[in-house]
Amino acid sequence: MNPSTIAASVIVSVAEWALAGAAFWLIASTLLPDLPILTTLGIYTVAAAAGLVSLAPGGIGGFDLIALFGLQALGYAPENTAAALVLYRILYYLIPWLIGLVMGVFEFAQNRQKPAETDSRQVEDSLNGWQRLWEFPGQHAWISEFGVWALGKLVFLSGALLLLSAATPGLLGRLEFAEELLSAPLMRLSHQLSLTIGLMLIVLSWGISRRIKRAYSWTLGLLCAGALFTFTKAFDFEEAIFLLFVALLLYLSRDRFYRIGAPIPRDRLAVWAATTLLIAYVYDIVAAGTVPEFVHRLPDNRYLHLILNPTQHTIAVVTGLGVTWLLLSLALLLRPNKITTSRASAEELERVRDFLNGAHGNLLTHMLFAGDKRFFWACDGRVLIPYSIIRNKFAVLGDPLGDPALISSGIQECQRHADLYDLEVVFYQVSPAYLPIYHENGYRFFKLGEEALVNLSTFSLTGKANTNLRNVINRFERDGYRFEVLQPPHDPQTLERLRRISDAWLKGRREKGFSLGWFEPAYLQKAPIAALLAPDGREIAFATLAPSYDGGRTTSIDIMRHLADTPNGTMDYLFLRLIEWSRDQGYSVFNLGMAPLASVGEARAAMREEKLANRLYEYGGALVRL
Repeated sequence: MNPSTIAASVIVSVAEWALAGAAFWLIASTLLPDLPILTTLGIYTVAAAAGLVSLAPGGIGGFDLIALFGLQALGYAPENTAAALVLYRILYYLIPWLIGLVMGVFEFAQNRQKPAETDSRQVEDSLNGWQRLWEFPGQHAWISEFGVWALGKLVFLSGALLLLSAATPGLLGRLEFAEELLSAPLMRLSHQLSLTIGLMLIVLSWGISRRIKRAYSWTLGLLCAGALFTFTKAFDFEEAIFLLFVALLLYLSRDRFYRIGAPIPRDRLAVWAATTLLIAYVYDIVAAGTVPEFVHRLPDNRYLHLILNPTQHTIAVVTGLGVTWLLLSLALLLRPNKITTSRASAEELERVRDFLNGAHGNLLTHMLFAGDKRFFWACDGRVLIPYSIIRNKFAVLGDPLGDPALISSGIQECQRHADLYDLEVVFYQVSPAYLPIYHENGYRFFKLGEEALVNLSTFSLTGKANTNLRNVINRFERDGYRFEVLQPPHDPQTLERLRRISDAWLKGRREKGFSLGWFEPAYLQKAPIAALLAPDGREIAFATLAPSYDGGRTTSIDIMRHLADTPNGTMDYLFLRLIEWSRDQGYSVFNLGMAPLASVGEARAAMREEKLANRLYEYGGALVRL
């Protein structure tokens, strides 16, 4: 036989004997006052062994005779011991047998209503009924629909209940029983563990509300441990029953906990720390005022050593707080499978470059090579979704790239992946072409602005309307300013001179990123740079170009920087010459970038949020100046 099977059988047998002996003591103690539990368990063990040796069903005769002699030897009257034994037989044997008999009759009566094929078929149907009960709640899936939010609150309540139980002493009778059954150090240890588990359950309740699988495993184990320790602390079986009930509800809803993790921002950690500190403070106040008066009136302060004084309560809660913070900190630092937020590697960027050789990009595709995005590959690598993790958002830049027929499936796959980490997928700067697909996948829209696109096939500076633009070009060229486009690879000395322009323009501000490029030499090496040179030959302004990976049809401006002392109209001249250069290079469209909040919330039936954005756009500048 397998050693693990032997060990499991021994453990189950010992547990069955221990529980049966405890039941014998609980039933007999109703008629036999002050019945010592350890002596009773010894009598029960000898009597049960005698029943086994007698080979009688249920040990009838041998068990009863030894039990009667043993109880009478403790000084109890024969009539009381006989009544206790009869009561035990009724409650532990007769009533369970009657319940089984009724269930069996009901089961076989159901089978008789069907055409009976064979007796073995009836037995099989009966066993199937018991199997359905054993597999509960598999046949009753509706029970698992118990709200996860409510479970989180029940776990929080369980933690608070453990702390309240630890802060208040047990009842006198239960303290006396606990002292007979357990030692004082073990009761103190149970008290400390109950307190620590209560604090941890309060923190883990957030993970239960977020459906995190690891939080479920931790919480289920802590609830069972908390029930054990609150029972051994002072025989508080009411709290133990409640904790086990919550653990049962949690177990029945186990399929609802599927998430691998969730983002834990610093403000959430601060809330946890403040909450546990506040609860520990309240615990200390409650514990200091709950030392019962009756203890001091007992002879020799008999049970005073079992009740913690205020100083001991303070030490216990501080210890519990430290252990809780230490364990949860280790769990956060060592948690596996957390979603990565690091920059894309060179291998990933090379894979993106190869992918774009066979797929069309968009106006934001060049931003993928800035290195601050991660890439989610959906539909077996046929759909590319670039993203960044921003707080609890899975922020996608632009539309997914790939076969248009697979975009909807790719979005759904991305949503399922993000949901495993409790992240909400949002799309930033999407195109109108895919709006129906986003709508089908449950998205609402907010208009951020409009793209400023120049049709290069019709662009011209001729005519009266463009007089001012021609004047700008004529003035800069007359003053000796030069425009040139630098093709990669760029000279390091040139990039260093452009960096000084960028640093002066930033004035110590941090680069924004995500949908905008920033000054990074490796990134700038991937596209042309338009530079404006002063008459003395030094660079005073520049703009980088961003190809759209659409077969050479569109190009756009990416980074724009200039010195503070440049002449008025410097960037206008740079843009005009860039547009002309793009037209000469064969491009069809030039993208000047997005105009934030342009034409947003102007319609009467526009969304409230867009109308609010429109008001901020109109009057926000005045508020900033004030």
